[in-house]
Amino acid sequence: MSCWPSEISIHEESDTMDALELIARYNAGERHFQEAHLEGADLVGAGLEGADFSQAHLGSAGLEGANLQGATLWEADLRQANLRGANLERADLSRADLRGATLYCARLNKANLRGADLREANLTDTDLSGATLKGVDLRGATLLASDLRGAVLNKGDLRGGRLAVANLEGASLEGFDLSGANLHGARLDGANLRGTNLTGAYLASASLQHACLQDADLEGADFRSPSPHEAEADLTGADLSGANLLHAQITHEQLFRTASLQGATLPNGALHD
Repeated sequence: MSCWPSEISIHEESDTMDALELIARYNAGERHFQEAHLEGADLVGAGLEGADFSQAHLGSAGLEGANLQGATLWEADLRQANLRGANLERADLSRADLRGATLYCARLNKANLRGADLREANLTDTDLSGATLKGVDLRGATLLASDLRGAVLNKGDLRGGRLAVANLEGASLEGFDLSGANLHGARLDGANLRGTNLTGAYLASASLQHACLQDADLEGADFRSPSPHEAEADLTGADLSGANLLHAQITHEQLFRTASLQGATLPNGALHD
């Protein structure tokens, strides 16, 4: 299925005059649209590179395939907005409200999403490589097969998030809350998960080679294979020193392949010396 909408156009309907006015002003060279009211605007495929929409009202706006590369959307209201296939590379979305937004196949590489609210957002197949997501709220968000390589997600919240098959290689998730998250088949090789809350997380078939899990809370986490046809989570070379593995579903073979278990609480409650 294509990431892009079948039609890239600005529909000339009477209820989209605000959108048409915006495009005309942008084409005339204007770039400052702070606090603009564009709720529900049809901006499918619009070219708005570098525009400033700080604190703008774009709830339920249609921005499929729009080019917002380098745009400023600081504290913008994008609740329920459709940004499928949009280009938001290097855009500033810090503290933006993206609750329930659709960002399927969007490009957010190297974007600034610090403190953004992405609860229940759909980020399936989204490119978030190198993005800054410190302090983001991703509770209930879907990040299936998303690309988060090298992203910084420290101190954020992704409780119950869906990250199956997501690529988090080299990502920093220090202190992140991933309790109850689905990380089935996710790639976390070399990721920084120091002090991360992974209680009850589902990590079957995940790759955690050489990941840092020092002082991580893995109580009740499931690392086992769901079927004989799938591989178990790979913890080769991972550092679990000081981690809490109480009641975790993990095999002796998986633990044996780790680099360190010093000071870790084992599944049976014993302290590894």
